[in-house]
Amino acid sequence: MFGKRCTLCGGKLVNNKCTLCGLDNSKSDENYKLNIGSCDNQPLTHVHGEKRPEKNKNAVQKSKQAPKKISTAKAGGKKNRKKAGGLIASILIILIFLGSRVPEFAMDIRYKLMNLLEETSDFFGADDYDEYEAVSRELSETGDIYEITLDPGNYIVGVHIPEGTYRAELVGEYGSFLLDDAENNIYFWGNLGKYDTDNSVYMEDVRCYTGAQLEVDSEGALKFYSENAQTADMFNLPNPLTEAVMVRDGDIAGIDFSAGTYDIVMSEGETHFAYIVPGTVWEDPEEDYVDDYVETTDQVWISTYNGEFVYRNLYLPENTEILIDEGEVLLIPSEVIPESYEGYYYIYDNEETYE
Repeated sequence: MFGKRCTLCGGKLVNNKCTLCGLDNSKSDENYKLNIGSCDNQPLTHVHGEKRPEKNKNAVQKSKQAPKKISTAKAGGKKNRKKAGGLIASILIILIFLGSRVPEFAMDIRYKLMNLLEETSDFFGADDYDEYEAVSRELSETGDIYEITLDPGNYIVGVHIPEGTYRAELVGEYGSFLLDDAENNIYFWGNLGKYDTDNSVYMEDVRCYTGAQLEVDSEGALKFYSENAQTADMFNLPNPLTEAVMVRDGDIAGIDFSAGTYDIVMSEGETHFAYIVPGTVWEDPEEDYVDDYVETTDQVWISTYNGEFVYRNLYLPENTEILIDEGEVLLIPSEVIPESYEGYYYIYDNEETYE
């Protein structure tokens, strides 16, 4: 989400080297000009999206066509856990997307393939990769005992949970989280599974620094426990929003409903909820788009199969477009927000040119 990304695959850069594909981004682009195509300068995981027409912002028309197939282009192709090469990470992203679309059917297959990918990554030397090798400072060894169960959603360290070293533990059968900390060069996925031989029901030494973003995937809640939590250093603001809203496909934040931070709360039904924050998807006017796909900032699979569905702290800034497969989705204002959301979403510079 923060800082520059790899020009080849969109991965995180550490000392100008990509932690995803290993490309040295400090080298001149002249070394990488062979086989130039229309998809150059985009992440390897990008999906051709539909070129959406300009909307009349005073009267948004709802589409009556068949639902589009929704793909995710989240912060330049994130969701890799280890430095195992661009191919492995790309496959992993596809598996995560598949699991979110059909959770009951694909979950077991998804996790077995994830385990296989992790074993394959060992061949590339991924086990030698230390997620914390580039940290700029060490966490305090002293602090408070702190425990919290985090529903699926997005959390900011220092706002929603205190800084500290955590143990992440399963609440249900499956769970995963993404820790994204640009300041301290920490970026990895933690995958947990109760019935998988190669997965564990917990993960130790999850280092959460103030300002880092922690995303708990929509497949299940996780419990976080710390013995050095810096609870005195937390700061947040009450959410100025007070009214819940029902949103529909095509609604625009700031026009059809108030922009801001919401929780998704659904007691019945299932659907795909996606959204497009302006500037977070790559736009190329010369690209040949495929009508069946829409590139999105992120998406959430909503399912009440196991009871009420909750997804916390979804930030929808002005002019964010909502995409829903079918039905309506209830948004309830979240309890607290940070002082600022500056830099929260990775924004592409679509004016930038490459030679």
